[in-house]
Order: sequence, then structure tokens, then C-alpha cells
Amino acid sequence: MFSFRTTPLAEQQDKILQSGRLAVFCTQTAWNPQNGRYVYESLSAGANLKRVFYVGDGVIPGTPGLEEVEFVKLDATDPYSLTVEKFRDIDALIVEFQDLGSRYDVVTSMLFSLFQLFHHEGMDISVFILDRENPTGRGVEGTMLYPDFVTANYENEPPGTEGLPHRHGLTLGEVANLIHSDIDASFPLHVISYRVRSAAQLLMPWSIPPEPDYAGLFSSMFYSGMMVLEWAGFSVARGTGRAFEMFGAPSLGRVLSDAKYGAVWSASESPVSDAGVFVRPTSFVPERGVFAGLDCYGFHLIPNPGNQYHSLAHSLRILRFLYSLELCDAVRTEMALGDSVLFQYVTGDITWTEVKEHLKLEEQKWIRKAKRYMLYDEPLTRIKTLGRE
Repeated sequence: MFSFRTTPLAEQQDKILQSGRLAVFCTQTAWNPQNGRYVYESLSAGANLKRVFYVGDGVIPGTPGLEEVEFVKLDATDPYSLTVEKFRDIDALIVEFQDLGSRYDVVTSMLFSLFQLFHHEGMDISVFILDRENPTGRGVEGTMLYPDFVTANYENEPPGTEGLPHRHGLTLGEVANLIHSDIDASFPLHVISYRVRSAAQLLMPWSIPPEPDYAGLFSSMFYSGMMVLEWAGFSVARGTGRAFEMFGAPSLGRVLSDAKYGAVWSASESPVSDAGVFVRPTSFVPERGVFAGLDCYGFHLIPNPGNQYHSLAHSLRILRFLYSLELCDAVRTEMALGDSVLFQYVTGDITWTEVKEHLKLEEQKWIRKAKRYMLYDEPLTRIKTLGRE
């Protein structure tokens, strides 16, 4: 059972919301500026709210008036932190968080795990998704993470949500609709349009950082490609104030100082250039993640106004260059990409023309599939300018 609703949660007349046992799955983004409350605070009045599942550090357990509510902090990097016992006494789950528009969003991956849990355990829990806009817009990048790739590489499971491309272009509710259908789930799913959420008119998707290093507009522009670089073994400058805009490693110092690459890294002949960005050589010390506390050397990507930018395509060319210098771990790089054809380009076994055609076909395939689950009129689009080789 699926429904798409165009009235706010507070106006829903479902008996299960009025008298059922409720739980919330959220992050710190589930806050309403009009009433100054998190979604679980709004639900607590007159409802049987039993439990709040949260990811991140912004939710406040022990909120006055919620002393009887159990707060359960989940580890987004650990699928085993989700246990069926915590849901057996729940009738309805309200979900609100900001999806990042990429298959690498760990909270969306956790929602996927929740759906699988409910389905395989035969649990009849009604799920209400408070939909959110996609901060990256309707642009699509990359290839879907296919089950056969996951199965073939089970010892080194690739990061990301199975079935989604590197940048998917859907809203949270549309992703939930697709996942619900893909696993043939029988539990009820209800999506409440983001257009009836007052917060959607008052806050941008990144006004409250969806994760600590997600600073704003540029984060969404670079996120999918930068996550590939991070999983391939490079720092993306977490904790610097320019996370997802910079990448590097201690080993890249010798690359920046090598005269044969020239001094202008944005020039067309540069191995790390792209028409969509200016490339500034830089150094930084990340506070978190890989190489935390170490001097890293690398590049700062700065948007070139008016030019399209395909973050994944740019990261592929960067990885091909770094792989040729033996600076990439082969296993981690292939797992990061989740696609054997893309990896063949990184290793130098196929040409840019071949990988561009692969991206085109896979992105078109995704758009055709996703169209069946879209809830809003704005179409998905390919970013057709993939930059220079």
C-alpha cells in the first residue's frame, strides 16, 4: 500500500496516528522554524510517542516533557545497530531527515536497511515520510549500484545504497517509494509532500547541516564525486570549513611540486582540470576522517560560474591520474565506484569516449526507471557536459 499526501502531518486523519504507538526516525534537520520544535516534540502532544531513533549529534534526549520517551542513537556506519526488537511494539514510524541526493548518504542507506528489516520480518508498520527537496536538484550522475556487483564483492562491500546511482536527483519520498517497490514490501508507505511543509519555504535544504561537514550549496555540487575520492583513500578536508570542496593526501605533496605538470592546474592540459571548476593547489590539515591531523596536499575546487559540472566524471579523471602514479588502492577505488567499467577507465584500460558512452546509457536507464516513482512534475536531467579528458 502506497499513498502520496498533500496535507501536513498534523492534518492526517489516520487512526494509527491518533491512537497507535509511534516512533520517529530523524536527524537534527527535523526541526521546524515556525514552532521552534523538532518533529518528535510536535508529536509528543496528544500522541503515544514511545521511541525516537536518531542519527547524528543534534537531537536532544531528555527534552522536557519527553521523559517517558526512549531515545535510541543509531550508528549510521553499523547496520547491526538496527535491531528488530526495538520495533515490535511500534505501529507507525514517522521519518524526517535531509537526504543528500547521493547514494553515499549513510542515513538513506540506513532507511533502506529499515525497509528490508520490516519486509523480511513481516512487520506491519505504517511508515510516514515527511518529504524533503533534493539539495542537488534534479541532475543525475553515474551508474546504479547493481546487486550483482555487491554480491561479487561481498568481502569488500561497496559504499552506498543498492539500486541508486552516484547522484540520483530524487526527493527522499521518491527514493522511499522506489525502495519500497524494489523490495516488494507489503507494509504501508505514505509520503507527505514537501510542498506542504512550512519549513520547506523557510529553510534551504542545507540550512541545518545534514552532516557536520556539509557546509552549503557547494557541498551538494561536489558531494557525489568527493565521496568517491574519500572512499578511494583521500581526505576530503573534513573539519576544515571547506569539506567536499578540497581533497588531498600527504603523498600528493610531491605531485604539486613536480614541474612537469606546470603551475596552472586549471589549464586544459592539466590532468586534474575540468571546465566546470577552477583548480587551486592547496594544503590543509583535516580534523576528521582519513589522514586526520596530518598535513595534506591537494586541490581546492572552485565553481566556474555558468558552466555545467559533472562531479563523478571529474573524479574519474582525477583518479585515473592518481592511479597512474600508484597513489590509489585498487580494491578501495573499485569499491568506491561500484562499477567495473568505470574502474577500467581509472586503470587506463578503456578510453574516455567509452566511459562517456557508458555513463550516458546508464544515466538514461536510471531516468527511465526513476520516472515511475517520481511524485513531482520536475523531470530528471542528465549533465551532458562531462568535461575534458
